[in-house]
Amino acid sequence: MAITSILRYLRLKIIVTLLRCVVRWRQGPFLIPPAPLRRKLVQIPSREAGRVIDAWLYYPDDPALINWHGSGFVFPSLSIDHEYCSQIAQKAGIFVLDADYRKSPEHPYPAPVEDVEDVLAWVGEQSTFIDASRLAVSGFSAGAVLAFVAASVLRSSYPKLNIRAALGVYPGTDLATDPQTRIIPAPVQPIPPKVLDIFLTRTRR
Repeated sequence: MAITSILRYLRLKIIVTLLRCVVRWRQGPFLIPPAPLRRKLVQIPSREAGRVIDAWLYYPDDPALINWHGSGFVFPSLSIDHEYCSQIAQKAGIFVLDADYRKSPEHPYPAPVEDVEDVLAWVGEQSTFIDASRLAVSGFSAGAVLAFVAASVLRSSYPKLNIRAALGVYPGTDLATDPQTRIIPAPVQPIPPKVLDIFLTRTRR
């Protein structure tokens, strides 16, 4: 059984590494954002000693929006939402925290949710510059799933935070159904079931 688990992990590691290389090659220019209005890298303490969660803080003013990027739960794509975060920070005049989270297969579920919890806990302690009573969350794809988790099942655990809005862009709303059994009427370039299987089913412990 242990050998089977190791071989399964190595297989996923090789597939995800190749996929990451392809994505970085195709989206490379988008992952290197131009100079924003105002942006600084912050490191949020995690529950694990010696490990931090990277996040870009876009500002000028409170209240705040926390954003989680899309990744299929496997791609290291922090900063891919740079233009979105910059526009929100500039046009709405609010803080935007674009937070990272751990990815599979190195860190399967519940690792990303734990990082969301640590980010929420950190935001709740930043009362000197973030108004936690006026907070929104957003995300794209896998990040949208995490945003909805933050706004629903996790919100009661953080009484200092008042999450007033949640925005999800193409979220995965069904992570339980086997991707091989899904039927999409008139699909427009759907994600192949085998790829969905890597993104969703196999990212769990």
